[in-house]
Amino acid sequence: QRVVVGTLYAEQGREAAMETAISLVAPKLGGLVKKVERLLEECGGREVAVHCWRGGMRSGSVAFMLRLHGLEACTLAGGYKAYRTWVVSCWDSQLEVERAADAEERDQ
Repeated sequence: QRVVVGTLYAEQGREAAMETAISLVAPKLGGLVKKVERLLEECGGREVAVHCWRGGMRSGSVAFMLRLHGLEACTLAGGYKAYRTWVVSCWDSQLEVERAADAEERDQ
């Protein structure tokens, strides 16, 4: 679906792409809201971070829709690719990790 909408955007413009995107996504929205509510309940969370591949309109639209339904939602700036780049850059740096005390140490 992303390819279809992206191709429409490139060939026919934003309006045509958005119209098609809405028709593809609309039938799934009710189920998406319920699934997010269930996941938040299961993990005890209050807020959901939404992302798409490059941090574009899809994630912003979904976060907006979730907020309209009373959920706390934000987007991941730059999308998944930016997050992945940040994580990989962290691997290259020295991390100071402190070992947690095990059960025997805590009892002393």
